[in-house]
Amino acid sequence: MNLSKKTKLILWIIIIWGMIISLISCAPIKRLERLQKRHPQLFNRKNDTIRLSDTVRLFIPEVHTDTVVHINTLSDTLYIDKERLHIKIIKQQDSIYVYGKCDTVYKEIIRTIEVPYTKYEVQPPKKAKLQQLFESLILLCIPFVLIYVGYQLLKTHKNKENQP
Repeated sequence: MNLSKKTKLILWIIIIWGMIISLISCAPIKRLERLQKRHPQLFNRKNDTIRLSDTVRLFIPEVHTDTVVHINTLSDTLYIDKERLHIKIIKQQDSIYVYGKCDTVYKEIIRTIEVPYTKYEVQPPKKAKLQQLFESLILLCIPFVLIYVGYQLLKTHKNKENQP
């Protein structure tokens, strides 16, 4: 399908126009900063906090201890206690009984961290009803205008093909 120079030019203008519009509208942060500088009354500054909950699991390992006792000095029962380690040595006649117990501790610590930050609430000014109506009409008319221009381009292109 061969397009005339005029049709190609119009298509290129529409493509370039669309690219310019999309590039201009891609800076919302800068527009918001500019609006804040020009109209600070529109922004309410609020201090707020983010709460983060963090869980830490601690594993406290067992405790070791050692001791040397001569069998002759061991009379009846010997107790050894160190932190969480409990040892009981009992001598009965010709036998020695050793009982030991060590507690392994698993501890879970839940902590909440509060991070303060400044939050701005934007209160845009209310538009006049006439301005809202005008903007709505423009937005509704754009698709119809584009369809009409496309129809006219196709119509002129078909008329040129039909002419000898």
